[in-house]
Amino acid sequence: MISDTELVLKLKGGGSFVKLPPVFSDSKEYVIVAGVDCLYSYHVKTGKRFLVFKDCNEKIVGFDVYNLEGSEQLIACTRKGTVICWNLNTAVKLYSFETCRKNVKKFKLVNRLYKGNVMQKAMICWKKDKRINFGFLDLSSKKFKELTISFDIGDNFLVDVGGPVDNVFICLLENNILRFVTLNDPNNIITKKSSANFTYVLCHPEYECVLTGDEQGRIISWLKILQECTKTIYHWHSLPVKSICLSKGGSTFYSGGNEAVLVRWELFEPLNRRFLPRLPSAIEQLSVSEDNVFVAISTSDNAVKIISSYFDNVSNIQHLVLGDKFPGGIVFDPRTKALVMNGVTGCLQWYSPYDMNLLFSLDVSGRNKVTGDDVDKFVIPIDIVLFDINQLGSWTATVEELHSGDELSFECFLKFWHFDATEQKFKLNSSIMYPHEKKITAIKFQPSNKEIDIRCITTSEDRLFKIWQLFDSSDMYGCSVGWRNVGSGFYRDLTPSSLSFSHDGSIAAIPFNNILTTWLPKTCELKCSLAHPIYKEDIKQVAFGVGSQCHLVVAASNDRLSVWNLLTLSMTWTVRLNISFLQADFTTPYMSVFTDNKMFVFEPSSPKPVYINKEIGSNVICSIFTPNRYKSRTNGKWHEKSQIYFITSEKQLYCLDTNEETEEYTQFVYEETNNTLFSQITPNIKTSAMEQYEPIVHNYKKSSIKKLNMLLDYPPHTMPPTSLLCESVLSTMIFEAQKQNNANQSDSNSAEEQGDVTKIEIKEKNDMDVDTNEQLSSINLKPAEWMIGLL
Repeated sequence: MISDTELVLKLKGGGSFVKLPPVFSDSKEYVIVAGVDCLYSYHVKTGKRFLVFKDCNEKIVGFDVYNLEGSEQLIACTRKGTVICWNLNTAVKLYSFETCRKNVKKFKLVNRLYKGNVMQKAMICWKKDKRINFGFLDLSSKKFKELTISFDIGDNFLVDVGGPVDNVFICLLENNILRFVTLNDPNNIITKKSSANFTYVLCHPEYECVLTGDEQGRIISWLKILQECTKTIYHWHSLPVKSICLSKGGSTFYSGGNEAVLVRWELFEPLNRRFLPRLPSAIEQLSVSEDNVFVAISTSDNAVKIISSYFDNVSNIQHLVLGDKFPGGIVFDPRTKALVMNGVTGCLQWYSPYDMNLLFSLDVSGRNKVTGDDVDKFVIPIDIVLFDINQLGSWTATVEELHSGDELSFECFLKFWHFDATEQKFKLNSSIMYPHEKKITAIKFQPSNKEIDIRCITTSEDRLFKIWQLFDSSDMYGCSVGWRNVGSGFYRDLTPSSLSFSHDGSIAAIPFNNILTTWLPKTCELKCSLAHPIYKEDIKQVAFGVGSQCHLVVAASNDRLSVWNLLTLSMTWTVRLNISFLQADFTTPYMSVFTDNKMFVFEPSSPKPVYINKEIGSNVICSIFTPNRYKSRTNGKWHEKSQIYFITSEKQLYCLDTNEETEEYTQFVYEETNNTLFSQITPNIKTSAMEQYEPIVHNYKKSSIKKLNMLLDYPPHTMPPTSLLCESVLSTMIFEAQKQNNANQSDSNSAEEQGDVTKIEIKEKNDMDVDTNEQLSSINLKPAEWMIGLL
């Protein structure tokens, strides 16, 4: 059994990338985005990821870019007060130190005038004993100085720092109260009130000015607060303002919110504004480059959109979309090698975990998006509850359901999408309304490497399962195909709960309550029904074995894991276990089962697990096995050919992998094989006594090419006849006969020695196959009672 230390959890996506505003480099070449515990730099014009800045190991509360002696550096601060600095162009960690300040809330770079010189310092704000405290970090000397300014404040507050170099000030917001204090006079605290609660604060870098956003969609400019305060109201947003950013000079600013519309304002002309509507999702953060050429827009779909100051699209950085839930689980797309899962409401997303990039998204519902905080009270969204992709990746089936709390308003749609290779996108082929009278519980494509005669099975709470088949619907107007129902089945008026196909697609296993049934998909014929007289728990999931274990079916209920043998029609072994869900690998015979913060990997032929992980931090929502992109050095282990991805309740995508970095790429292809018992005894290596001849390769001297070119450079009328030149030209292009014969003789000797070795290896291979078949013939029929104590 593999120990827990050989495999580590690696974050492959998820988590919010839009909680902090992105930052542009001084060269305008890169934009830096904060992830969960890492920083990522992307090319501004291409949107491709460039570098990863690691070693944070904690939530990042703030980061920025500054120039030190001509070198661009990236500095960040974590929630526990750790300050880390990297080289921006190489991601090399320069230094890190502890400020001994915990529960940090804000980190921002400011310019201060000190002894006649302008120095760049970092303001750190932390909370201790229900009081908010402030301090400044000198970036050159690495010294930290705590200020005497302190406020007694609650948990919900906003803070920012800004102002000219000779009069830096701090602005603190709580509910509808604004507090303003300068560093030159820390005892003079000015308090202002507003008619609505504040949602955002931004201090002007050059003037004594503060911009605030509130719940009513207003932006208020507080100018010259120390003197006679002047307020200017900018009002266009109908929903709360989420983000505001100023240009470099501070003459213009941008704002955004849930309306998914970017608004550009002139600071001293409130009526002069410009709009960029129809953004993909609500605006969360905004940022402007140093020369005001580019604007970065972070949206709630975990994307960063780069536009120019003229509102022209430059690039788009799309991360894994954080949906509210993942009811359809994760499906592997063999065509793009991507993970398919639920995205924005009504959409599916194709996500590549290798480069942590979203390939594309499919709008399944096709409904208009309505914005608003209480939109769910008036608009009932249609959710994608189930979906599947066929073995070639050319067809996608989706199930949409609408629930409003009333059985009479239940709606269900079954849609089949075909991938158009010309336009490189999925197109709707068939849409079936009310494929079942009640909720659909499972949907699966029949495994097949053919583009014709494709079948799909759905199970439902209406106690039926239906078989859908692709047919030719061509007519006088052109050639086309469609989907129709070709059969249905039921068993004892019971409800089917799950579905699984054998690896070759010849048999379908469908559980009805506690009874496991097998059917022929072509004829809808019942083959057998299996039920245990003692264990009568309702089966929630089933999965077929692969390869030599294709005759075994694993059935999982809420508190029991059992394995049935279809050859003997008996239960092989059973284990009592609190199961969250079961996941099978379609390339290897291994399966995984998730419990409360534990994961077990096993083979259906044996109740003994091959791997146990007890360090999964949170509950797993869904998982999937995928073929390894690179060859693993761990030969003979369960993760040699595949690895497992899973999403936790924190909406983060992880994978179990080794610490080694492999470089050899392997392409995964499906094999058209019949995984029957007869196919297991068919040898994979075949030899023949017939002598095989290798083609003769003529050797020539490469140096003779120069002589030939020199010959061709002369004018033809000055050269002798061609018949006199043939012998001399050909003699320069061949080897001497004696050397060539010696080389051929040495090659033949080495080939004979290599052939003897090959014969010995084949003989050992055949002996190994005999031993393997003898081991596979003995199946453990004893219940795994010892696992109860292990768990």
